[in-house]
Amino acid sequence: MDLTTNYMGLQLKNPLVASASPLSADLGNIRHLEDSGAAAIVLPSIFEEQIEADRLHKTLAAVDLEHSPEAHGHLAEANQREPQQYLDLVRRAVEAVDIPIIGSLNGTTEEGWISYAKMIEEAGATSLELNVYLIPTDISLTVTTSSSAISRYCGRFARRLIFQLQSRSARISVPSGKLP
Repeated sequence: MDLTTNYMGLQLKNPLVASASPLSADLGNIRHLEDSGAAAIVLPSIFEEQIEADRLHKTLAAVDLEHSPEAHGHLAEANQREPQQYLDLVRRAVEAVDIPIIGSLNGTTEEGWISYAKMIEEAGATSLELNVYLIPTDISLTVTTSSSAISRYCGRFARRLIFQLQSRSARISVPSGKLP
């Protein structure tokens, strides 16, 4: 039985894709997922706002202000892996298995989406999942707005984002997307 399928522009041997989870953050688990039949693996998301918070924590720590009362309560917890650790995971996972490794990115700024997407691509990810967290700010969307209208709104945002990532200035060439 032929189970091949197309996912985000990738030809896969079957439709089993291990989605982003703590399981896919470990190289041993990634190998086990491949051995168990996964046709592709999505790595956990890297979050731009957490990376930026970590950088701010380090800057404040360097001048011994990390625990000052003024900084307390205004800084997110610094528990996200460093960008370099994430990129190393991408590189090692690509080398360790023979199935597509899909990076996952949650950006907050246009610059962040593009720069982190480029880094993930350069690290060897086969594709890029766009982990979009969107708070609709269109005042025409109300509690009574249909879910299909909200899906269209979110879809327009996601398509704009994909267009930006694939624009000539961004030069991101790996398949990317996760449309609602």
